[in-house]
Amino acid sequence: MSLESVLGSGLTTACNGRRCAPPLMLNVRRLSTAPLRRLQVKRGDQLRKIAVVFIALVSWPWAASSQGGDARFVGTWVLDRIESQSESGDWTPAKTRWGSHPIGILTYDATGNMAVQIMRRDRVPLSSRGLAESQSVSAEALALAPAEEKAAAFDGYTAYFGKYSVREAEGVVVHQRIGHLVPNQATSSVERLFEFLDDALALAVPGGIRLVWNRAH
Repeated sequence: MSLESVLGSGLTTACNGRRCAPPLMLNVRRLSTAPLRRLQVKRGDQLRKIAVVFIALVSWPWAASSQGGDARFVGTWVLDRIESQSESGDWTPAKTRWGSHPIGILTYDATGNMAVQIMRRDRVPLSSRGLAESQSVSAEALALAPAEEKAAAFDGYTAYFGKYSVREAEGVVVHQRIGHLVPNQATSSVERLFEFLDDALALAVPGGIRLVWNRAH
């Protein structure tokens, strides 16, 4: 039995004498395929979102490393001691221009920026008027300070800032200095051998000297 005989011969007349698919069948097809298409689109969007998240998670460690943002370095460090290595390999307190118990601070951030400051504890205040502890330093007051006092203050302090990167395989952290207290040292790079000692960071400099920093709390 044909579909036309079941639904009636009026279908041929409704189509102006041409054979056509019954409207009922067209509606059934539309209702049955539309949800499937929407489901396919939704699944495709979900897969694209998952792919984007996956790529971001995979690439993030590489991006952080390439920019110098090693998680172990990130944070603020306080200078604990400066040591020199003897011929036997032992580390003992070093004699430096910052005295026997200098103070200092070192910072690394997650985007590859760093800064360090070290100074003597016993620096003598300048005798110029207008340089009280609670006041900002004016150029006029600083100019009135004796030259020898300014030289001593300069010698007892060091500071620089810039970018850093880590060469893990070599155990080296590189400081790409942008600014420095000593103008000649600005824009230069220095390498430091690093070692993590529990919650401390040891940075070795040429000449058998290392600076040991404790993580600030």
